[in-house]
Amino acid sequence: SPAQRRENIRRQLEAALPALAKRRLLSGLGLFTRPIDTKAEISHGVDLVQNQGITGAGIKIGVMSNGIDSLAAMTAAGNLPAVTVLSGQAGTGDEGTAMLEIVYDLAPGATLYYATANPSQAQFAINIQALAAAGCKIIVDDVTFYAEGVFQDGIVAQAVNTVTAAGVMYFSSAANSGNLDSGTSGTWEGDFVAGAAIPVLGTATVHAFDGSHNYDAVTQAGSGYTTLKWSDPLGASCNDYDLYVLNSTMSTVMAYSTSTQSCTQDPYEYVTTPPAVGYRIVIVKYSGVARALHVDTNRGRLAIATSGATFGHNAGAATLTVAATPAQSTIFTSGNQTPEYYSSDGPRKIFYNPNGTAITPGNILFATNGGTTLAKVDFTAADCGQGAVTNFNPFCGTSAAAPTSAAIAALIWSAHPSWTAAQVAARMKATTLPAHTGYGTRTVGAGIVMANIGADQTIAFGTLSNKTLGTAPFTVSATASSGLTVSFNSQTTPVCTVSGTTVTLVAAGTCTIQATQAGNTIYAAATPVNQSFQVNAGSAVLLTPTPGSTLSCIAVLFTWNPVTGAGQYWLAV
Repeated sequence: SPAQRRENIRRQLEAALPALAKRRLLSGLGLFTRPIDTKAEISHGVDLVQNQGITGAGIKIGVMSNGIDSLAAMTAAGNLPAVTVLSGQAGTGDEGTAMLEIVYDLAPGATLYYATANPSQAQFAINIQALAAAGCKIIVDDVTFYAEGVFQDGIVAQAVNTVTAAGVMYFSSAANSGNLDSGTSGTWEGDFVAGAAIPVLGTATVHAFDGSHNYDAVTQAGSGYTTLKWSDPLGASCNDYDLYVLNSTMSTVMAYSTSTQSCTQDPYEYVTTPPAVGYRIVIVKYSGVARALHVDTNRGRLAIATSGATFGHNAGAATLTVAATPAQSTIFTSGNQTPEYYSSDGPRKIFYNPNGTAITPGNILFATNGGTTLAKVDFTAADCGQGAVTNFNPFCGTSAAAPTSAAIAALIWSAHPSWTAAQVAARMKATTLPAHTGYGTRTVGAGIVMANIGADQTIAFGTLSNKTLGTAPFTVSATASSGLTVSFNSQTTPVCTVSGTTVTLVAAGTCTIQATQAGNTIYAAATPVNQSFQVNAGSAVLLTPTPGSTLSCIAVLFTWNPVTGAGQYWLAV
């Protein structure tokens, strides 16, 4: 049948052209019809890197999310390669499959692993270390547990610390709770300040969010828990704060969380039902002293809002925290990309070491600059690309941006297999593109991460022999490992000049020629290479007369420097 003939041709081409088959460049021939993530490929310049044969080969990438329900079907359809799933850790849901597809689209040569991040923080931490033990050099997740610590590394962040200390790169989504730069923040952070009492709560000590308002109004409902956390150690909170949700007139309590904190519990309160628009969030200090506070409406919006939405292991010191920007059909350019309005921002204040000891003992408040501030997020990558997983076409959110950046890291690392994780991360940050004006580092990090400017190149420029002043102009040559054209310039223009590849001598002295290669959309600029040589002055001619004859010859040698206007004469009679 025609269909069978097409299938036979496809298989023959794949067998003959394995690299093309792996990268699915045959889609233009109509032999592959799946919707690959071409927008992210083009946006980040991944296609340019893949065209150089860089595919992420040799790199194992572990993906973590909720589940991989359609993995078998996607593999059977040729949309994913074989994926190693940790025993019993497939999970449920399909976001993991969609993340795997992004990684495969952008780094088709990488070897893929998967483990669920569910159902608990404890299992999440175990699976992080299991993926590292399986040889994954890169791990990426898109999960946040509501109860993760804000001001201290919890069990998941500590697992990230462990694997990164062993040389693993760990990427995580910043989350989708909005950012202050976009006017979409549903977060409030600051120190407790006593405010006016609220009649429906009796004489309780109520917090004043901006020094005067004893509530924060919800302007857009969230989609998950509303949480309150404060700067006590995990598992050892001795200050007792409570969370209330009141109606718009503050006459009725709509929800509340009043768990006891008596030095053995986490500093954590939450209500499960998202407050409606107009409802008031109220914080009560039941007992204890002032602490730094963090309120999160989880994708809602607040009238009095701050930055600092990203938290937990997603914003850990050892994590590469990824924000999102929309993918497009052309390559990203400097200063033109804006973050997604829902992308969570930093920074992240941390007051405690992982073991619960204070970083700055006795100083655990924002106002007195206690603890340490992590410069989150780290960088930004594309989301909303195409995919073949049901309900993930397009796949939007920082959940898509995180595997995009992880795949780019795999491309860079496969091109530089001797590099460390720190070197790859440094290259990614150093070669980002600036985002659109108006968005600070707390929202976009170092900028838009790119794959197309990560490859190194070197220049081979041989030694130059000494010359005598008056020697005719001559050419120089050098090669770049990238194959790109090398340029030359003189570092000593009073002695020699360069035009193109031609060197002209103008005076005696040391001539230094520099070879450069500025890079392009694939290669970073090469380190310049200098070569120096001596330009020697010409010598006078000694004429010896024959006995009995007369000498009637004058020899004159003149040199002139066109740059300085200086000249020299040698006269022999």
